[in-house]
Amino acid sequence: MTCISPVVYRRQAIRHVLQLKPGITDLASLVYRNEEELLGSSDHPEAYYAEVILPAKLALNVQYAQTRSFWSDIKLILLTVRYSLWPSGFEPARVLRSFPRIAPDILDSPQRRHDPQLISGEGASGTGAGG
Repeated sequence: MTCISPVVYRRQAIRHVLQLKPGITDLASLVYRNEEELLGSSDHPEAYYAEVILPAKLALNVQYAQTRSFWSDIKLILLTVRYSLWPSGFEPARVLRSFPRIAPDILDSPQRRHDPQLISGEGASGTGAGG
């Protein structure tokens, strides 16, 4: 089993994400649609971004790219429109559960334990979602 340092993994993930064709939305942008609130409530926003948010967003983008389909793209666009026009009831964990091929990996990730964005929502911290 090969061990890859977080720095090397992050560089590889950044390269992978930068090679993707840009679109009008992405899963990481939707899940972190209130990123400014998370950063604003942190005592060290730069560190919080670098250590928690950026790795989670990279993981979301890489995993979405590896599992995407026409229907997942449609679902992502519809969810983006829904939460842009009617933001009440937005829960990142609910959005992630809409993408079952991605969500288990993210909801079980080490970042989840440190990221209130991914912990919120029913089912995200309980049974069946990696709690």
